[in-house]
Order: sequence, then structure tokens, then C-alpha cells
Amino acid sequence: MLSTADCEREIRELHDCFVELYTGLREDIERVEQALGPDFRLVHPSGERSDRETVLDGIRSQKDSYGPSEFDIEIRNVDAIEVREDRALVSYEEWQTTPDEQTGRLSTAYFVPSERVAAEWRYLQETWL
Repeated sequence: MLSTADCEREIRELHDCFVELYTGLREDIERVEQALGPDFRLVHPSGERSDRETVLDGIRSQKDSYGPSEFDIEIRNVDAIEVREDRALVSYEEWQTTPDEQTGRLSTAYFVPSERVAAEWRYLQETWL
């Protein structure tokens, strides 16, 4: 059974994992692999679409891209659009900071229950802010 708290915890924990991966504090992407469902799909802010394996390959290629404290992600304004016991649709703002810039995106994620993580990601669409 899903709850708003499960979805928000998953959003925050996965993005913390991205920060660790991209700054060299974490080596393996097992946490990401557990979170993304087998049919996961991502629509990037550019409109490009990626399947699960393409997303995982992109994450692997970006590991250790920044030094410690050179990259951060802040999650803001988590909003549960609809949460049912077997699925949830949640939006949030994701603000990424690098030494060169800060970018923001509005993200809408579709989740289902999971035994491995707080909520399993099935779909994510991002729009530039």
C-alpha cells in the first residue's frame, strides 16, 4: 500500500543517491536499479524519451562527474496529485546546483508499491523551470 510519505521519502532518498553517485561518495548503482521498475520510462525536459536501461547507462556514465560538494540536488514542493493503495502520481521541483549553474525542473512521477524501496518508479516526466 502506498502513501504520500512513501513517495516523498523515495523521491528524496533516490536524489540523495544521485548526489552520492555523481560526487564519488557511492560507487554502485544498485539503489537506483532497485528503485526503477522494469518498464520505467523517462521523458527528459528536452522531450527526449528514455527507457530504463538508457537511464541506467546515463547514470553510470555520469558517476564521479563532480568533486565532493560540487553538485547538489534540492527537492521542493512535493505535491501528491493522487495517491491510492496501488499507485500514486506525485509532482515535485528538482533544483540541481553545479559550480557553473543552477537548473530547475518540475517533475511528475508515477509510483507503484515495492518491497525493495519506499515506492517503485514507473514513469517520470520533467519540464524545465
